Amino acid sequence: MKIIVGLGNIGERYKSTRHNIGFMVVDLLAKKFNVKFQNKPKFEAQTAETEFENEKIILAKPTTFMNRSGDAVSKISHFYKITAWDLIIIYDDIDLPLGAIRVKQEGGPGTHNGMKSVVASMGTELIPRLRIGTQSEISKKATTGFVLGAFSAKEKPIIKKSIISATEAALVILEEGIDAAMQRFNTRP
Repeated sequence: MKIIVGLGNIGERYKSTRHNIGFMVVDLLAKKFNVKFQNKPKFEAQTAETEFENEKIILAKPTTFMNRSGDAVSKISHFYKITAWDLIIIYDDIDLPLGAIRVKQEGGPGTHNGMKSVVASMGTELIPRLRIGTQSEISKKATTGFVLGAFSAKEKPIIKKSIISATEAALVILEEGIDAAMQRFNTRP
């Protein structure tokens, strides 16, 4: 079993913001798998279930808001009795160039508060993750307003391609493993 968690903030106000790119990727995965998200208050998340390559897959979007994402990830993980290694966390990264994709097997949370929460709640940095770059000239002076802002008209086509590529990377992780995804997708946009 694998649990793929897209990090973001719930609600219409945040739907198209940089911080919600994780939600955008799991939404595209749900569309590819032809499944719908359901609200699961016990997990503090919306989840959708499917099967891929004879393995159960749970897609999740925490409803806790970004800074408490770990609460939802921990509840889902404990319920399904999985280890952190069976997770794939997908999120935005202002430290990566716009549109870049990085797949990692483990590592620190960097400056991302959602990932900090996940690492703290799981008690380990051994968590597979897929990061999508949102860096711009403005992000070098990053503020909450930047990550909660929408992509510019110039950025939208780049991000759209990155969401598609990140979705493909998640499928490669499921089908061929994380090493194959790292070799194929850890490139500049």
